[in-house]
Amino acid sequence: MSRNFWVAIVILLIAIAWFSYDFLTPEEIVASDKTLADINAETAALVEDLPATKVRARVSVAEEKQRISSLSGRTENKRTVSVRAEVGGLVLKRAVELGDRVHEGDALCALEQDEREARVREAEDLLREMKLEYEGQVSLRNSGLQIERQIAAAKARVTQAEATLLQRQKELERATIKAPFGGFIEETHAEVGDLLQPGSSCVTLIDLDPMKVIAQVSEKEIHHFAVGTIAQARLPSGETVSGTVTFIGQQSNANTRTFVVEVLVENPDFTIRSGLTAELLIPLETYRAHKVPVALIGINDDGQLGIQTVGDASRVTFAPISIVTEDQDGAWVTGLPDVSTLITVGQDFVVPNEIVEVVFEDEI
Repeated sequence: MSRNFWVAIVILLIAIAWFSYDFLTPEEIVASDKTLADINAETAALVEDLPATKVRARVSVAEEKQRISSLSGRTENKRTVSVRAEVGGLVLKRAVELGDRVHEGDALCALEQDEREARVREAEDLLREMKLEYEGQVSLRNSGLQIERQIAAAKARVTQAEATLLQRQKELERATIKAPFGGFIEETHAEVGDLLQPGSSCVTLIDLDPMKVIAQVSEKEIHHFAVGTIAQARLPSGETVSGTVTFIGQQSNANTRTFVVEVLVENPDFTIRSGLTAELLIPLETYRAHKVPVALIGINDDGQLGIQTVGDASRVTFAPISIVTEDQDGAWVTGLPDVSTLITVGQDFVVPNEIVEVVFEDEI
């Protein structure tokens, strides 16, 4: 029989004796010199003499684990630019269509260039003339027939002509609107025959490599995150990609009190689209934990979660725990010593500080 059975018998006998106390005669009461403390001491001695309850147990050794934060996020392309005209003019050609992939420097829209080409030739001729005039002034100085002021004026006119030529060459170059970076054409805004003004948009260009994965983190958790951490992103297709935490917001959203966390993911083959739902898995701090069956976890009178363990002198100890995460076959918990003896069978029949007889599972 278990130790609890014998404890119950002793308590029953004490209760019978206590209630019989009222039926004793005064002479009988006087004849007994035992106090309540004496009776309690005798009871404790009887309980100590009872056979210890047998429990089954196993030794558990803590393992080092890493906490993973799972966040609901979305993919977002790194750059979206409306490519605009720097000069005005009639659109002669649009070199791209929706969805086209372009590289940096590729032509997007071509504006009329005839007048600009003529102005470049005019500036080239003017520069040539100014250089000849300057060279003539220098040769006269060598003959002693020219003063320095006139030579300096000729040199200034050469410089002005060079600036004019450079300006007109830039205008001619800007008549062809080019891609500032490689990407995909997401929208077109100009058609052949449109008259664009400076600042008018030709196309919208998006950059898909690298791709950002953005999530929101609560103010209670944000201090656990660090820039440079390697994270994982699980996409709707089931594919998992790796990236690096590159940005953590310093100011929370006024409505949600959350902070932005960005992970940069390489996307060289452009298989990740912008705007997808993504589960972001970011490693946080490491900890030491025990994996225990959920059935071993109980609650004490104070409402604390804990596990019955066997401590020094084979006495039962209720060890408070915290559940970090759960698997299909158990829960990872913290709060126990690195090496703990867990009661696996009989934990419901013993109480803290009770001495038990331990039978280890590996001995059965």
